[in-house]
Amino acid sequence: MAEKSYKVVGAVAVVEVGKAARYLYRGAVVPGSAANLTHLLAVGLIAEAEAEEEVGDQAVDIDTLGVEGLRAYAADHNVDLGGLTRKDDIRAAILAASA
Repeated sequence: MAEKSYKVVGAVAVVEVGKAARYLYRGAVVPGSAANLTHLLAVGLIAEAEAEEEVGDQAVDIDTLGVEGLRAYAADHNVDLGGLTRKDDIRAAILAASA
């Protein structure tokens, strides 16, 4: 089962990742490892992101793709992955780009 992905739905959310606090703005992807994830969900600043993307007549469930499949999907949809290497990070970037 893939890790859930979240997006900022409020104007801005302060997300605690490791020892750093980051300001993420509406539409940004929130790492599943955020220390204050439960709080952000409870106050309505973030929400679970959709995991399915429509492509032509068929739906592609990106949760079923491996790293190479996600990279191919990103390339086909002009999603810039920068230096991302982790599956969950690549998936999150795809979801953010499709919003």
